[in-house]
Amino acid sequence: MKTCLQHYKSFWKRGVDVDVISTGEELSGYDLVVMPMLYSMDEAQIDRIESYVAGGGTVVATYATGYVDTTDLCYLGGFPGSKLKDVFGLVADEIDSLYPTDKNSVLWNGTEYPVIDYCELITPTTAEVLGTYGEDFYKDMPALLANNYKDGHAYYIGCRDTGELADTLYDKLLAALHIKTYDLPEGVSIHARESYLFIENYNDHPVTVNLPGSYRNIETEQLYNDTVCLNPYDIVVVCKQQ
Repeated sequence: MKTCLQHYKSFWKRGVDVDVISTGEELSGYDLVVMPMLYSMDEAQIDRIESYVAGGGTVVATYATGYVDTTDLCYLGGFPGSKLKDVFGLVADEIDSLYPTDKNSVLWNGTEYPVIDYCELITPTTAEVLGTYGEDFYKDMPALLANNYKDGHAYYIGCRDTGELADTLYDKLLAALHIKTYDLPEGVSIHARESYLFIENYNDHPVTVNLPGSYRNIETEQLYNDTVCLNPYDIVVVCKQQ
């Protein structure tokens, strides 16, 4: 649950609406699918992921993905199980569990990101290595990978980070996929419903939110140009003006 919430927070603080769906849901309508620690997967679910990526979708998975089926039997031939090895273009050979006092890092584009708890040791097959481990006997081994699979893209985070690595990856993916984001103050949330925005301030102090364009407060009819001011613990619903 903690890992799922950490990944969800990356989107929440950017104002990106997220559906939390069951493993049997149809995926074709989504621009991006994120699977944090999806340890147990049956063949039908694996087929849906494979079809989604093959058809042009983008998926992000983490360490401990597809280790077992729904009866808790391990997939043979390496992890992630079955077709997922081809989708992500890699094999996770083993996993190193770190003590709470142990730390590692991932080096990506000249930046060092902290890593805790889990580090998978990965052999890429077709995947491109984006980031590598910074320490221990697996220093310079792959930690963050990207794979082009048919018409889609698959990304694999092979370690548990503290949020910074995932934030950077999601920033790049959201931009590449043209998914709308907002530059929000800490503690402010935005939810979009067609042309309406629900803006919520969870802080005990006023905030100013940047909203490029013109919006109308549906309760007071007040017009906002480029910014909206919210009182502490305030909620404002605005409509985009044409």
